[in-house]
Amino acid sequence: MSPSNPPMATRSRGRGRPREFDMAKALDGAVRVFRERGYNATTIADLTQATGLVAGSIYKAFKDKRGIFLAAFDRYIDERDAMRHLAMRHAGKGRDQLRELLGLYAAASSGSEGKQGCMVAGSAIELATMDTASARHVRAAYARHERLLVRTIQNLTGLTVNHYVRVSLLGFYNVVQALGPISVCLNHAVDDPYSGIDLPAGLSRLDAK
Repeated sequence: MSPSNPPMATRSRGRGRPREFDMAKALDGAVRVFRERGYNATTIADLTQATGLVAGSIYKAFKDKRGIFLAAFDRYIDERDAMRHLAMRHAGKGRDQLRELLGLYAAASSGSEGKQGCMVAGSAIELATMDTASARHVRAAYARHERLLVRTIQNLTGLTVNHYVRVSLLGFYNVVQALGPISVCLNHAVDDPYSGIDLPAGLSRLDAK
């Protein structure tokens, strides 16, 4: 779902009339390749294939790889923000909102969608020590998502969340490895071939093996 459609852009045909291309379609292609390959591993050749644009058109419209990454990143964030706001608006209040929000995150992290990777999490790691300006841009999106989750929990519980800890999947693995097996209780069975998670409904014990 698109919150708004980016305007049509133009690319030059030499001396002839400028030829238009669909900016939204081009950025969607760039989003896909950045999610799958990451920022550093993505080449201009990858982007020309994914967007359907020649290299000259990419440089003219976005100046460089960083420019098309930031444009694609903003489209990725805008679309997911629109999905979240729509889901939250129709979810009622309290527990239903939290369930809907966590369900969206779970759906984005599993199956074929999860296999493509998260552009926010992946970019935050890659750009943290390389591109300060881009890293700030990514961290701002990260912080916006966290504030939404905190606000939803506060609305549900009536409690004020003063501090929280961000734990990545690697961090969760390290916690389980340090503490030993932990118990999880699932409402539904999970069988995700991409992550390797295969758990029945009900109580299960997880270790770090």
